[in-house]
Parts: sequence; C-alpha cells; structure tokens
Amino acid sequence: EAPHVDLKPGKTAYAPGEGADIAVKPPFESDVIVSVADRALRTVFVQHIAAAGGSIHVDVPHDVAGDLAVTVTAIAPGSGQPSGMARRATGSIQLGIDHAARRLAIKLGVPGKATPAQTLQIPVTVTGAGDEPAYIVVQAIDDAAAPPTGRSALDPLDFFLDGADTAPADGTAQSHPGAQPLTLQSDVVAVDKTGKAMVPLTIPDHAGKLRLIAIAWSTSKLG
Repeated sequence: EAPHVDLKPGKTAYAPGEGADIAVKPPFESDVIVSVADRALRTVFVQHIAAAGGSIHVDVPHDVAGDLAVTVTAIAPGSGQPSGMARRATGSIQLGIDHAARRLAIKLGVPGKATPAQTLQIPVTVTGAGDEPAYIVVQAIDDAAAPPTGRSALDPLDFFLDGADTAPADGTAQSHPGAQPLTLQSDVVAVDKTGKAMVPLTIPDHAGKLRLIAIAWSTSKLG
C-alpha cells in the first residue's frame, strides 16, 4: 500500500473568505507541497512538517465555486535505499463550503389567476444584498414543463456554485405531448435600496397553470 498523508480539517464547512487550519500527519518528516483548487488552481505552497505531524493554513477564496480540494504531497530523502530515490506520500480532502452568506432571499407577491394579454405587476422583495446593487428577473414557465420543485432544482446558487444537477430524474422535461411549452421572462429590474421592486410581466394567450420563478443577483450573491 502506498504511503498516505492523513489530513483532518478543523470543521466540516467554511465560509468564503474564511481561513481553514488543517491537521497534517505524514508517514515521515518531510517537505509537503500543498495545492488548493476548486474549478481552477488557487494556490500552491511548500511547508516543512515533522513526522509527529503539524498543521497547514489555507485561505478559502471569497469567490470560491463549489467545494475546495486540498492535496498534500510529502517528499523526503530516501532512507536506506542505494538508489537514493526520494520517499513520497499523498493525501487529499474536500473542504465543504457554506454559501449561506452569499444567498439572497426572494419573496414574490402574485395573484392566484391571470387573464390572457394581462400585464402583471409582480411585487418582489429581495433581502440579503446589503449595500450591493441587486437585480431581478421573473420567469413564467408552463407548469407541466417546469423543473421539479426543491432547492437543488430551482436554486441558482446550487447550480452555479455547487454544480447541482437540475435535470429531472429521468433526464427529460415534462410537457404536454405535441405542445410547445410556454416560457417567458421579464426584463431585468433593479431592486431599490429597501430591497423592493415591481416587475412587469405580460401573460400571453395560454390555457393552464404557470409557475413563476424569480432569480436575483448582486455583485457577490445569488438567490
């Protein structure tokens, strides 16, 4: 069995911008090469770790996407080997990322019914943006073709940052046979400083139910 570097993070999840201290236990005293990556390589550094173990410090990027992979490669001079080849060991962990601080909350106020060619004025409240300018769009989708409900299916934060699979379980959208599902989207509307906006959306001639989906974003947050 190949030598292994044991890694243990201080906790299960970290917020973007937070520092993570990770316990490192190589099988021998060594210089360790530490690489940190999400969808791109973020940093690489070298640190000396005793055989008894030690710790490394990793800063979680503010714009981290998904989990953060930390890989440690331990390298030390050969011991008792005529060839003098270096000894090596590796270990890797995924740091869970808590994106709650980057989440915008959205509240929609919509009527129970709408008539064809009616322009709805949809009141929207967005919270969590702080001092960042925020924007919103509202989509209306034929309920028969809309994605299943649930956070992973409709949450852009999950989709863009956690790589969630938004396809239905069978990999196909649900729709009426032979019918073209209705989908429409409002213009982008700026949210005011109190977090409120009024979004106009004109409903075409359509028989059936529509599901409204709102997507909001600011400089560093989604909802």
